[in-house]
Amino acid sequence: MALNDRKITVYANPVTSLSDHPSQAGMTAAQLKAAFDANATGEIKASINGIVNDLKSVTDGASGADEIGSTALKIGGAITVQGQLKELQASETPKVEAENIRISNENIRVLSEVTRVSNENTRVSNENTRGNSETTRIMNENTRILNENTRIGSEDTRIANENARKVYENYDNTHNYVIGNKVYYNGSSYINKAPCVGLLPTDITKWLLISAGGNTPAASAVPIVDVGSHFAATNVEAALAEVSTQINVLAPLVGLGGVKESGSNANGYYVKYEDGTMICTGWIKLEYASVAKLTKTWTFPALFAAGNVNSVIGNPSFKNKAGADNYLIGGAQGAITILNSSILLMGSFDATLANIELYVASGLVTGDFIWCSIVAIGRWKAWLI
Repeated sequence: MALNDRKITVYANPVTSLSDHPSQAGMTAAQLKAAFDANATGEIKASINGIVNDLKSVTDGASGADEIGSTALKIGGAITVQGQLKELQASETPKVEAENIRISNENIRVLSEVTRVSNENTRVSNENTRGNSETTRIMNENTRILNENTRIGSEDTRIANENARKVYENYDNTHNYVIGNKVYYNGSSYINKAPCVGLLPTDITKWLLISAGGNTPAASAVPIVDVGSHFAATNVEAALAEVSTQINVLAPLVGLGGVKESGSNANGYYVKYEDGTMICTGWIKLEYASVAKLTKTWTFPALFAAGNVNSVIGNPSFKNKAGADNYLIGGAQGAITILNSSILLMGSFDATLANIELYVASGLVTGDFIWCSIVAIGRWKAWLI
């Protein structure tokens, strides 16, 4: 029922219809009260309660808001509260949807901006890394160029030193000598240590004596110790004489049997005879071991039969096997007095090698060396007993 239907326009039993003198009209007090209550508890109460129920109704189209009037809004023509709420809702919905879309787009924009900032930071980091790598590359390239220039300079120096080293001539007082040039003068050898021209090799400010004429020790002056008790000799000259004697003894046998095999390798030369005799020769470079010893292990160029190495002897020389001066004693060529009391010791040896040791009193330094010609005599096949 609509609110409009709740109006009380006419009372069913109006009080005005009662007698002005109810008691005279025969109404009792109870009847009078009932007449008054009929309006208050009946019509008025039912109308007010109906209005309350109508206002509380939520039935679509018959709700309380549908019954309450309101001046029409500018956005529509509804004149009830419910109608105006619907108009407001209809007009606000697009705004809400638009706002939701705006918020969603804004969130997307913020996320995109965060991604952009992150990508930019990554780009900046990568650029910094690239810059650092480029700086490192430039530094490495500069170092390489510097090292290459150093290498070129060193190579030029090496070539110059090599060219200077190749000069080995009789002294010429018109020649411009440079460091490393070697000359012969009055039977001695000298090496230049400061560029000069016209200054005699005896000038110690410009030249260094590397081999004094007549100072190479004779073989008879070089003592040996034969730990294998194969020689009676106590010096190189006597030992070589004993070897010569042994060879002469073997010569008839060699003549009978002839040479079975001969050859050479990096360790030296060897000759095998039919009767089982073998002679090995070679050159070894005795090298610094201590202030009082030069040593070298010589591996024979061919294998002797076990227990059949008869003798091993050597002869130190200031020249190498090519005949050129080639040694360092006391760190220089010329300090040969260190060898005045030297002893050449044939150390332990077996079928494959021999240990050769040259002992001096003292004075050797790191890098010292001297060449030694060496001979080993024995058998490549054992005696048949």
